[in-house]
This record gives sequence, structure tokens and C-alpha cells, in this order.
Amino acid sequence: MKIRAISIINPFTGPNTDGIDLEASKNVTISDCYISTGDDAICLKSSQDTVENVTVTNCILESDDAAIKFGTGSKYAIRFCTFNNIIIRKTRYGISLFMLMGGTFENNYFSNIIMEGGSRYIHEYPVFIDIDKRNEQYSYGKIRNITFTNIDMYSKGKILITGRPESNIEKLSLNNIRFILSDPADFKEADKPGAIKIFLNLIPVWIWHLTHR
Repeated sequence: MKIRAISIINPFTGPNTDGIDLEASKNVTISDCYISTGDDAICLKSSQDTVENVTVTNCILESDDAAIKFGTGSKYAIRFCTFNNIIIRKTRYGISLFMLMGGTFENNYFSNIIMEGGSRYIHEYPVFIDIDKRNEQYSYGKIRNITFTNIDMYSKGKILITGRPESNIEKLSLNNIRFILSDPADFKEADKPGAIKIFLNLIPVWIWHLTHR
């Protein structure tokens, strides 16, 4: 399937206004599109079956939630997907991988992406990668062989990447990443271990002590 040169413009503060959702899909190309949505701009879901061989290129994405999202439907694999030459604007989550249903995200590539925050939310995540369980019915899934190359981020937010003792994130590659904080930040408490609420549960965190001047 090929989707090319379309515009999708949905109410920016409207719920459930996704742009393109690919569920149990294979061999899909999305190119030269403009997508502006109140919910996820492009979302890959594997609740019913594997998603693989998806290519997204030359697109502009705006989202009041996630511009590029894997999950939360993640029972099966999402693999061999490539996102290249993308502009992301005004988003809460730039690139987000929500593993909640025991599946696998593997061999996925993100390159040549320019990302601007500016969402209406207090917290922004240019990159958000998390392994969790939707409930006790599911085991922890796997995230491995994920590559980010040539990513420029301008945001007031943070990058969050977290696995679990039961399921580590494996072979995550970050190449030529530039992150510019758009707003001053106070990190005076950042050297203290604690816990933060991530999607469903509290997870332990430890943050480097940084000062933005």
C-alpha cells in the first residue's frame, strides 16, 4: 500500500483524532504528506498481528499528542520500519515507543528528523521509549535494535528511555543527536534518586545533574 501527497487536518485539541493508524499492516509507504492532528499523527499498532516493512519519508507531522507512535497496542512485533526526512512540530511526544502488551519492537530506524516542541503541555518528550505492562495479563515486551541518526531536537522537555530489570532495552544506537533546550530548566533536585509516574506505573529514576544557562 502507498499513501502519497495527502493532507490530514483534524481539530488540534480534539480527542481521538489520529491521522494514520496502521494496525497489523505490512509493506506500506507513506510519503510527502502533511498531517496535523489532536491525537497521534502516525501510529503503528500490533494488537492483532505483526507490523513490518513500513517506510515514512518526506512528511510534516504536527500532533497535540504523539507525532510518531509505536503502541500502545503492542502484542505482536513492529519491525523493519524506517522514518526518514521528517519535520515534527508542536508535539507532546515526538517519537514514542510504548511497549505495554508483551510484543517486540525491533530493527526500526529513525533518521534525518527535525523536531520542535512547543506543545501546550508542561512536560514534553522529544523521544520517549518505555517498557511496561498494561496489566498483569501481559509480560514485559522487548525493544531492541533501534537506531536514531541525524536528529535535531528543540524542546522544553526531556528524553526518556527506560527498560526493566526483567527486560532491558538492547542495542539502542544514537548517532549525531543534537538537543537544544528551548526554556531554562532548574535541575537542583535532579541528583536525588526517586520515582516518577510514567504512563501507568511508578518507575525508579536517576537523573544527571545538569545546569541550563
